[in-house]
Amino acid sequence: MNKVKYFIVFISFIVTVFSGINIHAEPGDQTLKQAVEFIAKSKSEEGLRELDKIISSPAVGMELKIKAYFLKAMMFVDSGKRDAAQVVLRSMLNSGLGYNYDMKKLPLQAWKNAKLAELYEKTRKEFVKRDSKLSGRALEDFKDAKKAYRNRDYEKANQLLEACMSACPQNSDVEGLKLKIDEIQKKREEVLMVLPDEFCKRALAFLSRGNLLEALYEAKRALVINPEHQEAEDVYKEINSQLKRFIDESIEDDGDKAEFEKAVKYYLEDDIVVATKIFRKLQSRVPSVSLYIDLANYHAMDKTNKNRAEKYYRTAVRDMERGDYRKARENLSITLGLDKTMVDARCMLAEVEVIMGISSVEIKD
Repeated sequence: MNKVKYFIVFISFIVTVFSGINIHAEPGDQTLKQAVEFIAKSKSEEGLRELDKIISSPAVGMELKIKAYFLKAMMFVDSGKRDAAQVVLRSMLNSGLGYNYDMKKLPLQAWKNAKLAELYEKTRKEFVKRDSKLSGRALEDFKDAKKAYRNRDYEKANQLLEACMSACPQNSDVEGLKLKIDEIQKKREEVLMVLPDEFCKRALAFLSRGNLLEALYEAKRALVINPEHQEAEDVYKEINSQLKRFIDESIEDDGDKAEFEKAVKYYLEDDIVVATKIFRKLQSRVPSVSLYIDLANYHAMDKTNKNRAEKYYRTAVRDMERGDYRKARENLSITLGLDKTMVDARCMLAEVEVIMGISSVEIKD
């Protein structure tokens, strides 16, 4: 009979976990998923081992660590090991995590587990006697961290907040700002993860239409963000190979070859005016260069929209500095409507939406 009850408890627990967990591509997500799968198969030891990997990993964010701690404590509570569960919760709090955590945010709906909630509150009260108010150096660090946060210097802000947490691990203001910055950095990483693929697709599209310069331009943008992007590297090499073939077959004079290569270099640096001037000088001696003048003209027309986008982006930056996030979001949406590929604008939009607590807008082609 006890086995039946225990089985029902575990089934209920697993249903709760699967209904609540929102998997994101960040360090520890797959490990958490693996832990849940082990628990579903009644492999408690394997499940606990995976949770411990999350808790001990320096690469895993604070939010995911808190989830792992609560999941581990919940397993012990449900199996009647209250003391072991309290040890887990104490370890979490001693690490400066989860002191004022809203259990309704947990992916396992753990707030419905009355025993876990009661044990968490009791354990948390053990830390109430500690001074939760920042003072001295910790207070100054926190003020500097907020200033760095407003200036979007998240690396500096994180360093200052970690110093604050060492001095006062249970301060809710410090923990809240740290979680916000972690979320912003995660969103930025997600944006930067998809952009090389987008640029590579654009490069392939231009290549299929014979626009070698624009294809090379887009492939280079992909490699600037991710130098190890294999497809972008292959495309980049293929375009360079075709350009070299054109130079060898169409341009005889070594000086003209050097000038053509210089024009391509200026093109990739977005200095279309200089690139076009060099192409025009070469045109009288190498008529086939006229094709590349047409390509430069195409880029110049596209750059008109990019320049307009840049103006809206600079306005959005000023909006961010003033703390007017609604207006910043409006200007960033206009920016990306004009130039969907602007990396800085894409990253800033992700930041604004984390701060405002809203989901990403759809940027249409």
